[in-house]
Amino acid sequence: MEKIRLKAFLHTFVPALLLAPALTAAATTYTWVDDQGVTHFSQFPPEHGQVRVINPYTPRPVTPPAKPQAPAAMGAEPAEPPKPAAPAAEEQAAQQRLETVRADNCRKAQANLNTLTTGGRLRYTDAEGNVRFLTDEERQARIEEAQGQIEEYCTE
Repeated sequence: MEKIRLKAFLHTFVPALLLAPALTAAATTYTWVDDQGVTHFSQFPPEHGQVRVINPYTPRPVTPPAKPQAPAAMGAEPAEPPKPAAPAAEEQAAQQRLETVRADNCRKAQANLNTLTTGGRLRYTDAEGNVRFLTDEERQARIEEAQGQIEEYCTE
């Protein structure tokens, strides 16, 4: 019984829901300013006053694809092929992003090294969710790792 109700609901409500945007897109909206200066929007125009019609949905016109142009004469030189969209500019932008990431990694590695070499005991949460303190061996291994990252990211 419950499945039958669900099917009936889905068969009536879902199509109505899918058709609702099409119905609202076809509606005309009117706007006007009343005597008190209040702007109104409605589906129905006012009885008097200046009204502006708003059509919220205007489909884009369909344009056919451009036809290739034939050469002017048989002996004419072919037109220059279009140049690629500035590969040097794209490469320069990629290089700039790489430099930004490297500078950020450098700053993080330096901050990690500073944290590891100054201060007292360091604690962290392991993979199982347990809070532990770093042993001297673990601290030294992380210091070496941070120094390696600094050598990798902080050099020009």
